[in-house]
Amino acid sequence: MDNRKIGIFDSGVGGLTVFSEITKTLPNEDIIYIGDTKRFPFGNKSKESIISISKQIINYLIMQDVKLIVIACGTATSQALEELRKIYKIPIIGIIEPTIQNCINKNTKSVGIIATKGSIRSAQWEKQIKLKNNKIETISIQTPLLAPMAEEGWIRK
Repeated sequence: MDNRKIGIFDSGVGGLTVFSEITKTLPNEDIIYIGDTKRFPFGNKSKESIISISKQIINYLIMQDVKLIVIACGTATSQALEELRKIYKIPIIGIIEPTIQNCINKNTKSVGIIATKGSIRSAQWEKQIKLKNNKIETISIQTPLLAPMAEEGWIRK
């Protein structure tokens, strides 16, 4: 059994919902959560900046000897995940694939994607949905205030 921790990061505290689900599913796992509120939000940054920030956080988590990294940020997942997987040997999971799989499991016919400018600009949500099931219709809308509203607690589950 691997007793090392799982590392999770987001551009702020919105990823605590991911943290919560992981602790429910894997209650015996120890977790390190990084909410990068200093550089929040990621959604208005360039792809290069997001990759650079993500690499800094991942390097820190690797120094903490984590066994797995979860990117709980839609923007970082959509902009940096592919590149990060090329750089690091440690398993890295983003939020796009599990979310899409959940939609497929529920036999979803259409998906509305409301996300940061960076997430929408990447078109990764649409691309990944079409790869898994090209019959699912997608509608994407940039919502630049969504992340700040979530961070301020204006949006609740």
